[in-house]
This record gives sequence, structure tokens and C-alpha cells, in this order.
Amino acid sequence: MNFEQETYTKHQKAYTLENPALKGKEKQYMSMPTDFREAKLYFDFLLQYRYTKLREIHFTQPGFFEKFQIALDHTPTYRWTDEDRYEFLQVWPNIEYAFQKSYENALSISAADALVILLERFTFDQIAAMDTWVLARMFQAYWKELYQLSFPNAITAETKKTVGVLQTA
Repeated sequence: MNFEQETYTKHQKAYTLENPALKGKEKQYMSMPTDFREAKLYFDFLLQYRYTKLREIHFTQPGFFEKFQIALDHTPTYRWTDEDRYEFLQVWPNIEYAFQKSYENALSISAADALVILLERFTFDQIAAMDTWVLARMFQAYWKELYQLSFPNAITAETKKTVGVLQTA
């Protein structure tokens, strides 16, 4: 069965299903539940591909494509030009390699998710100027945020070593 997207809006998301029993191009509409994480990720990928035409990147967190676009100083519906794609794809392998070198399957997020975290602190041009070693160090510097993104329900505890005297009355 072939699924294709017929409409996509924030309030109505529907797929069409080609019915092999029907001849011609008649289609049946089938509602898809959109409250599932996988469905949200799939819709995000469809949007991402529509606007960027990039198959090389994927996000594991719903809503991160919009954050990605905003972090690049674009509107969420900005359509990338060939020049935008070319500039991004020149830098992307370096970013992906640095992320994989730093975490080697230790986190359940993608390099694109980690890039969004870096884009909140640096411009894309600054990230593009970094070599692989510096990028790997940057990913390691933001380990805590990447870990929390990877395991959002994990409980983390911080301890502070204090030196002092307990005074009692």
C-alpha cells in the first residue's frame, strides 16, 4: 500500500490511501492519529523535506525542525534555495562525524538534534568554521543538555561540595 500526504495543516492532518480494489485514481481518506510521537516525527520529516529537500538529516525530537529553521534565522516555512542546501551539505558531514565521534551510540538523539542545541549558542557560520576536533569538544561541553534531551524522564542529581561550619544555636 502506498501512502501519500494529501493535506497538512496544524489542525487537520490527513493521509490518502490508494485502494487497489478501486480502478482509476479514486482514493479513500484515512485519518491518522497525530498524538503519537512517531506520527509527529513523520509529519516533521515531511515538512522538513518539503522546505529543505534534505534527506541527510533527521530529528528525533518532535518540533525540532521548526527550532532548527528559527536557529538558522529563517521562518519555519522558509524554502531553502540550492545555495542554502549546498552551504549546509558542505558542513554537515563534519558536524555528523564530530557528534558520532563524541557519543558513539551513547545517546538516543541524532546529530541534527545536537546541532539545534549548538545553534542556540553559536551562529551557523561559527559552527561551519570549527574543525571536527573543536566540534567534538563543543558536543562534550554540552553533554548535560544533550543527555537530558536524549533521556527526558531521567532523574539527574547534582551534588555540590561545600566547605563550612555548621552552626547550631
